[in-house]
Amino acid sequence: GAPRALGRRLAGRGGAVAGLLARRRAREAERSARQWNAAVCSFDITQAVTYVVRAVFQLHSAAERCPDPSACSVDVLNAISSFAWIAQYTSLAVNDCALTNYKSALCSNDISDLVAAVANGAATGMVIEGDCAHQ
Repeated sequence: GAPRALGRRLAGRGGAVAGLLARRRAREAERSARQWNAAVCSFDITQAVTYVVRAVFQLHSAAERCPDPSACSVDVLNAISSFAWIAQYTSLAVNDCALTNYKSALCSNDISDLVAAVANGAATGMVIEGDCAHQ
């Protein structure tokens, strides 16, 4: 629109104006990236705390239901997946809350996600038949 046309006219009139416009766009892009990272960082932390609460409830449930080996196994596998997701979201927070990327945090995220998915998949496989059976 009109602002771009003005910017092109000013840019054509001198390198100084073009430089000012480029620096302004770079600052706006950097500010937008910082705001996005701050939002993602807060979501990572919230998710990690949520999984701490889930793990506590799952461990409590496992302790109550351990005389039933199947129910106990499901609760323990769910608790393991929650601890792995705590590790995953903590790793993401380390990366997303910093001003730089940490490759080791991203690797930790991937490994934690795999552990959580495998444990959760096993638990789901153990209960799906009973949960989905027609009454």
